[in-house]
Amino acid sequence: MDKEMYPRYEIARLLDISYLRKIVKILEEYNIHPVSKDAQNIEYYRTADLENLLKIQSELYGYYQVNFVTYDEGKKLGASAYDLTLSNPTELPIIARIKKFYNRNTVYEKSILNQVLEKKALLNKASYYTTNEVLQLFQVIHIEKLLEKSNIEPIVIKNKESNFYRWSKKEIDTLLKKREDLYRYYDQNYLTYKEVSKLLNVKMISSHVIKKNNLVIHELPSLIKFNRFTKTHVAFTKASIDEYLQIKSEREKKKTETVLKDKKSKKRNLSLKEKEANKRSEILQEKNLKKEHIPLNDISNVLGLSNALVVAVLQENEITPKHIINKIEWYPKGEIYQLKETQNGLYDKFEKEYMTFIELRSLNVSVASIQKFPVIDVPRLIKMEKFKNSKVVYPKNSVKEYMNQKRREQIQKDITKDITIPFATFERLILALDVSFSDNAPLTQKYWFSYVRQILNKTKGNKQSVKKQINRMVSISELLANITKSKEIFSYSTRELNLLLFNHEVFQEYQITIYAFFNAINNEMPFPVIDLSKIKNPNEIKRRKKISKKEVYSPTEFIQLLDYVKDVELHKQEAINDVHDALNERNKYKKYDSAWLYVLLHMNNGWRSSDFAYNIPRLDLPRKINNISDFEILDLSLDDAKYMVIQLSSKLQSLKHSKNQKTNYFFCSDELMYPLANALIICELRTRLLELNNQHLIDFMNEKNEMLKGTHDAFFANFKKNFKFGSLKMNRTFIGLMTDVVKKKTNRNPLEISKFIRNHSDMDTTNTYIDIPQEHLDYIASQLFDKGYFGYTYDLFSKVLLGETSITPDDSPKKSVLIKNIFGDIYKIENLARYINALEQEDEDLLHYFNDHSETELQEKMLLLNLGQLPAKEANYQCIYGKCIFLERNCSRCPFAVPHFYALTKIAANMEKRLKEYREIHGNSMYWGEKVRISNLLFSDLLVLSHAKQKFGEDVLSAFIKIEYDDLKEQISLLPSPYEYITIKRG
Repeated sequence: MDKEMYPRYEIARLLDISYLRKIVKILEEYNIHPVSKDAQNIEYYRTADLENLLKIQSELYGYYQVNFVTYDEGKKLGASAYDLTLSNPTELPIIARIKKFYNRNTVYEKSILNQVLEKKALLNKASYYTTNEVLQLFQVIHIEKLLEKSNIEPIVIKNKESNFYRWSKKEIDTLLKKREDLYRYYDQNYLTYKEVSKLLNVKMISSHVIKKNNLVIHELPSLIKFNRFTKTHVAFTKASIDEYLQIKSEREKKKTETVLKDKKSKKRNLSLKEKEANKRSEILQEKNLKKEHIPLNDISNVLGLSNALVVAVLQENEITPKHIINKIEWYPKGEIYQLKETQNGLYDKFEKEYMTFIELRSLNVSVASIQKFPVIDVPRLIKMEKFKNSKVVYPKNSVKEYMNQKRREQIQKDITKDITIPFATFERLILALDVSFSDNAPLTQKYWFSYVRQILNKTKGNKQSVKKQINRMVSISELLANITKSKEIFSYSTRELNLLLFNHEVFQEYQITIYAFFNAINNEMPFPVIDLSKIKNPNEIKRRKKISKKEVYSPTEFIQLLDYVKDVELHKQEAINDVHDALNERNKYKKYDSAWLYVLLHMNNGWRSSDFAYNIPRLDLPRKINNISDFEILDLSLDDAKYMVIQLSSKLQSLKHSKNQKTNYFFCSDELMYPLANALIICELRTRLLELNNQHLIDFMNEKNEMLKGTHDAFFANFKKNFKFGSLKMNRTFIGLMTDVVKKKTNRNPLEISKFIRNHSDMDTTNTYIDIPQEHLDYIASQLFDKGYFGYTYDLFSKVLLGETSITPDDSPKKSVLIKNIFGDIYKIENLARYINALEQEDEDLLHYFNDHSETELQEKMLLLNLGQLPAKEANYQCIYGKCIFLERNCSRCPFAVPHFYALTKIAANMEKRLKEYREIHGNSMYWGEKVRISNLLFSDLLVLSHAKQKFGEDVLSAFIKIEYDDLKEQISLLPSPYEYITIKRG
């Protein structure tokens, strides 16, 4: 080592340890402590300690590498998960978890696993031959070499004494058949060296004789070296020997005839006869050549391949021409037909095990799904018939898995389409998917189904949440049924349960459910049957992961995104263009409008993604908007924008959080009201234009109604590069920003605020903090809080905060003016003078209350008011005072109570009831006290409505209270005069 000391991160790098938690544990385990710290508080360790750790790591890694295997290696050896549980599962030291053991906690003893596999193999003798059996079949001494050349590998079985082999019966039988066919061919067409020597009556055949007489000699395949060809390495083709003998006979005959003629005649005719003999010889030679050889063009017909492919295949198999005559290449027929045999076998294998692209498409498998399958290149040798135009093929087992999964999904979709009783739906799915427990595990089935019934009966949330829960329970049922084929679940040891269920191959959510099930079993029994203290707790693992992986957007990113989504000019046109595309060609539709609405809602609300997707209701459009073409050239008015957003607010009052069924509060900042209204209108127009029956406005047109990559990329195409929008990440950001605002601007507990916003009881989810720079604090605060409060108290509060210190009671709007706006000239206002004076005295007291508090105190109260954190006795009111001092009053008649727009629905409903009561009791003198009560209540509620009308406009108010404001006034005008009953008593 070239340093005296090393920092911890450098030690981790040299040990190839990626995680801080691991290196800390290693240092603790080997009792290694830092010897110094630098100015940045970085700890340093001695070089000697590092060298010792490296030595330990090397020794341990080497030991485990030689003597143990990983889970994946065991699988490759043919071991099942159960086989591995029997192979001494051993926890791997943290320091040795590198290279092949990276991310491996458990390894398995190799020698024990081999014994397990040996026993397993012996149980299936019918599928294998012993080495002796193979020797008897082949009658060859060096059988291992022969099998090795034929690419047949033995199955090695080890025991304590020695190793022994088994051979696949299927592979051996196939090789035997090939051997018989090959031997028959050589037996019919070849002569051994000894046979040829005897035939030619010579002791030795020299290479000169072979070359001179065109004798064709080939090396024999090792596979056929038995019977005639035992201990023979080469053989002559019968055709070349026959040709040689015939030529020899012709020559001898010619010689005899020549001797009988005279010299002159002999001389004259010799040339002619030689030419004839040579010609006959050539004809015979060509005839014999054709018997034993095949030209290149004919090979194409034999193999069924194009000439170009034939050339490539011959090169791949190192088959070269033996003769070239008149530029025609001649190849040995034996090698070509042996290649044809190989082709047939390979074609059959691929036809049996793989499918082409065309076959997959014929099964209605989408191109996108096909692209996810593993692929195998098609060998050139079999690019014929069905594989002629295929570059790659797809494993049938993968296709089968896919089709089974699609079938399963369709069954699940059909059965969960209408869920009335969740457990009954679960039972139908179990039956349809043929999930059944073994007769060896009746108790597991009993307790598991009982547990599922309890869970599903308690399941709440939207339809998608319930469906997801049912499908999860079905999948876990399959898992448990497979594991308990031989025995009950509680008959397994905790070590076996950890290996079988609580491992990286089982989804974490499944593990959490199974862990809870085990706990439920223990609670039902007189004593625990499963020691959960020795089971890996998936809840703890999930908690640690959530803490380590909490990602948020920075305040700068939040502001950039805010500026982007509120760009109405950009997004309105893009969304409308996309809707036009959907009308002309549906597959071009990017769902831009849904994406805009989806992201806008995330900016002010900490809801779950599914709550956005399924709970934004259909809305009525402003009267002037009839179609999308009109809206394209129309600039939405602020009044119409308020109308849309407040209409949405009214419909979302009863919205519940899908996870815990608590109230989901809806917020919209002033700055986002206009873009949100535009997005709502386009989504509503799109739903009408496409004639969709949706009850919700956001529609990403997929089963889970999720924003997929194509839609995401289309919407953020004009934003910064590589940006990824995440629902959970934005929720954390929203809650984190709000928490920091509250922390810096008030004395309240920020955790209470964030829980209120998303209604979580989960500490980990809400415990998210972001440090907002001071220059962004006020701007971000203005984007996060609700501005739906109104009324004289709220307006006066705002004026005081704006520093209008000269405000006096005389500056406040006179109640007489407001009353005239309500009642018109129907009744004499003077008769209400005492009541009006009482109200305006309370307004003067309210102003004194505000003036008695510092600006800091008032700012904090206003912040908490907008956040909904100054609750009152009645829903949808906030109490300025903070603690009720008028216990006998209702909030609707208290000067310290500020109404929210949501309160108008209840007020309007109460007013209809009071109008009816007033009509019924008016003519009866016995009900004077009741007339006073109803008159006071009616007047107070109308006063609240008049403030709402002033702030939000008559159209918006009418939409929210579900009755036209003018109609309401007309109903009041038809009543017998209530003024004589209105008293100065307000409560």
